[in-house]
Amino acid sequence: HAGCEAGINRYALCSSTRVYGLSKTTAPDRLPVDETHRLRASDAYGLSKRVLEETGRGFAEREGVSVCFLRPCYIAFEHLLPRLIRCKHGQTEPPVTGWEEPMPPLRWVVAPEDVASCFRLAVELSPTQEAFNVSAADTFSSTPTRETLASLYGGPVPETNSELFDANPFASVIDTSKARRILGWEPAFDWSTLEARANKRRDTP
Repeated sequence: HAGCEAGINRYALCSSTRVYGLSKTTAPDRLPVDETHRLRASDAYGLSKRVLEETGRGFAEREGVSVCFLRPCYIAFEHLLPRLIRCKHGQTEPPVTGWEEPMPPLRWVVAPEDVASCFRLAVELSPTQEAFNVSAADTFSSTPTRETLASLYGGPVPETNSELFDANPFASVIDTSKARRILGWEPAFDWSTLEARANKRRDTP
């Protein structure tokens, strides 16, 4: 409301891939997961993001402004990279003191700079009430995506674009083609560049 009073007519809200409710026991309906995948948030955080999107849509309809929703996956801030690397190599995590976001079972990841650039483009270019997935092109898993999912769910998950995983066995389960098509967004970082960033930080005196 304050934004509208100030004359702002474009908004980008931070949702999350957690709105899809995917977990160690809940498989995707199909691969890759695009923005039309059903929403079945299974925890309080995911549910709060689904409520955020519904509230934003209502606000857009009432005020006649543009409100879009970005759904980033696990954001790999620099201080979290060592934890992601330990997870990739199957190392035991030290005891958690306080709250930490759990490691995503489907090993999706995105650089903070890529999230920021997508938000900028969304504010500049997005039409009303669009949702956009935000993910790196690949995962931080040590095993190919199909293998990771088959191990979790006891078998393969149906695919609508098998060429994606043929071309890149470690491709993310999250489909970002809509952001590419509408916003012209492209992730600048993949897992190898994030891992190199972590190694450089470790080697720097």
